[in-house]
Amino acid sequence: MKSVSATLFVCLIIFLQSCNQQENPITQPSVFEDYFVRYLAPEQKLKAQAIFSLGDSIDVAVPFVPFGGVAFMGSGMEMKKISEQLIRYSSESSAEYQNIFKFRHKNPAGDIVPYEISMTPIEDFFVKSKASKSSGLDLVIKGGLLSPQESLVFLFSDQNNVAASYTLSGPTKNIEFHLPPNSIKNLSPGNGKLYIVKKIMKQESLDHREIHAEVEYYTKDIDIEIND
Repeated sequence: MKSVSATLFVCLIIFLQSCNQQENPITQPSVFEDYFVRYLAPEQKLKAQAIFSLGDSIDVAVPFVPFGGVAFMGSGMEMKKISEQLIRYSSESSAEYQNIFKFRHKNPAGDIVPYEISMTPIEDFFVKSKASKSSGLDLVIKGGLLSPQESLVFLFSDQNNVAASYTLSGPTKNIEFHLPPNSIKNLSPGNGKLYIVKKIMKQESLDHREIHAEVEYYTKDIDIEIND
């Protein structure tokens, strides 16, 4: 009788432990992935960075070092310890622009994990009208069709090296744009310059992955005439 009671007691303990595990399942921490790509068109310079951390939330995440390192466009990235809380992977090269940028690393389980982000470049742009402080300016941008995640930053400077900027967010339906007068209101009349930065920013949640990714494309600068 005592043997039966002991057996029932053990079974009860196992049952209660099982119920407790079901009520409080063990959660697998997420890998927080941060990717950044910058392309300077005049110099054909490509720069990429990647940062990884591991935890239940970004507030408590700690640096994660993937086994075997991190690859960008098929080549290894350089690892650098910035601080106890930040380890950064980077890559710099001279290359023609490619619409798709590819990263790859291994997750905590040792599985190869790829990530891709794409953005079409600005192939060319020109000002259709004179830049006027009273009426603004009109531009045509080949590569200016924007998705909801993309934007254009117009960066101006005048002959006194005073700078001004104006941001236009997607989506857009055509490649012609009108910038309002306030985009250049603080600039002096006379010779000036303009270049454009096209950007994309993405936030994605995949299987135990929280991803933030950005690409920036910098055009050459062009001469403009600023009028009152």
